[in-house]
Amino acid sequence: MRKVVIIIVCVLISINIKAQENFKWEKTDSIAKTKAQIYSDTKMYIANVWKSAQSVIQNDDKEAGNIVVKGLFESKHFFSPDVVYFYGYTVTFKMKDNRYKINIDNVHCDSYRGQCTMCVKIEPFEGDNFPRIGCMVKKQVKEIMNGLKAHLGNIINDYDKYIKSPSNIENW
Repeated sequence: MRKVVIIIVCVLISINIKAQENFKWEKTDSIAKTKAQIYSDTKMYIANVWKSAQSVIQNDDKEAGNIVVKGLFESKHFFSPDVVYFYGYTVTFKMKDNRYKINIDNVHCDSYRGQCTMCVKIEPFEGDNFPRIGCMVKKQVKEIMNGLKAHLGNIINDYDKYIKSPSNIENW
């Protein structure tokens, strides 16, 4: 019985640390870095991940410890190489001494392009209960959603690894 209680507590704690609900991801964690170090490392992470950091940063408040990034995911697939979906999302980085938080939300289909006359916008959805969309079958639509989820999940996981590594600030 005691083992079951411990497992349930561990699951609840892990859900609070990293939750994904309706295309919203959030992770909060402690780290042995100052707010300034976390801020600097976060700016370096943004510069490494997004092609043009200046164009994606929407809000940058060093004093408050907030950085907001607007990202775009381009979804190309082998089943229809002439159809491309573009998904926008917001990433919010918050930091203070010894703590950081990353949040991804506002995921939506910005646009699509392609030769298919029956193509329609595919808004993010959860689960398998979705209607057939345009000329695509369920498997194809699910592949698009899985690619989007993987991209957003990788941002969380990659940032977590990056921020926990030693700072790259050189003393020269």
